[in-house]
Amino acid sequence: MSVGIHSKAIYVFTDARMLPAACCTLLSVVRNSQKNDIKLVIVGIDLPEDQKAGVATFNMANGINIDVVDFTFPTDTPETAGRWHKSTLARLYLDKLMDENLERVLYLDADILAVGNIDPLFDVDLNGKAIGAVDDYVVAFPTRSDSGSASSASTGERDTSMPGSFSWIAPPSGPATFSRRRVRC
Repeated sequence: MSVGIHSKAIYVFTDARMLPAACCTLLSVVRNSQKNDIKLVIVGIDLPEDQKAGVATFNMANGINIDVVDFTFPTDTPETAGRWHKSTLARLYLDKLMDENLERVLYLDADILAVGNIDPLFDVDLNGKAIGAVDDYVVAFPTRSDSGSASSASTGERDTSMPGSFSWIAPPSGPATFSRRRVRC
């Protein structure tokens, strides 16, 4: 990974429990990417200092550069009474964490393993929308659909010609691509 100005970034949100998986997620992306201008960011929720230092060691051992950004919830964050994990809720604040110079951001869950090149995700046409995402519900439950009608997703077959049908990401996946210009209107 090159150091300097980046127009693309991958963000992974994690706590200490999933930090090793988050590092491996980003390493799998780097090993399968043909681009060297992608900024790699782990957004840490309550990460102890020794764990953050472990990321630096991981970087040196693997020849990559993962930035660790501490995340603190805003004081006006509604209480969820344990319904959602902190790292799940924190990703809703991604637009507040994105660097100004980024054109595209790819959010990945910490448990994703890229088994192929995901570079094309940065070039998906969002058709003027701010966010493109994979429907986790269909990925997790391929025989179900919201409408109850038969579709390629409800039959368990993925239509890989459609944006969002990323067959080279191992499920359960929840990648989402963001266009900074549309998110920060």
